[in-house]
Formats: sequence, structure tokens, C-alpha cells
Amino acid sequence: MNAISNQNSNRFLSLDMFRGLTICLMIVVNTPGTGAHFYDYLTHANWFGFTLADLVFPSFLFAMGNAMSFSMGKMKETTARVFWKKVIKFLDKEWMEPGN
Repeated sequence: MNAISNQNSNRFLSLDMFRGLTICLMIVVNTPGTGAHFYDYLTHANWFGFTLADLVFPSFLFAMGNAMSFSMGKMKETTARVFWKKVIKFLDKEWMEPGN
């Protein structure tokens, strides 16, 4: 446990926990088991109403949107560098193996 806590990470533990719980809830809602009885709160509401199953996808979108907003700052810094590395790799491959 100490090896995990000693790492210097910029990740948000609360966001990781929320995302993990959302994925677990997705699995439980989509595969409730082999029994014939479904719990009412694990099925989607017919038209009016709101159940736990109806909360899964919006929660997942919320978690992914937050994760993307935190990672966009890093992506802006590295986009140009990655682009030029890919261009150089492509040109190098074309020059080394013409016609393939």
C-alpha cells in the first residue's frame, strides 16, 4: 500500500472513484444475474419516473467530461510535438520503403 501512496500523481482520486463506481453500476444494471427476478430500481423507467438505472449514463458522461477538461491542458502542450513526430515517422517510412 505504501508503494501506491508514495507515487507522485496528478490524478484526482475522487474522479477515479466516481468513474469506477459508475462502471460497476453499469455492469450490475446490464447483467443482473441468471435469476428471473429483476429488481425494480435496476430496470429503466417505462416513461415517467426515475430509477438507479437511469442515472448510469449521465453519471458516466459527467465523469468523462470532467476527465477530459482536466486533460485538455496537457494535450494542448503536446499536440504540436506529437504531430511533427508522426510526420517525421511517416516520411522516414516512405523514404526507407518506397512503393509499399
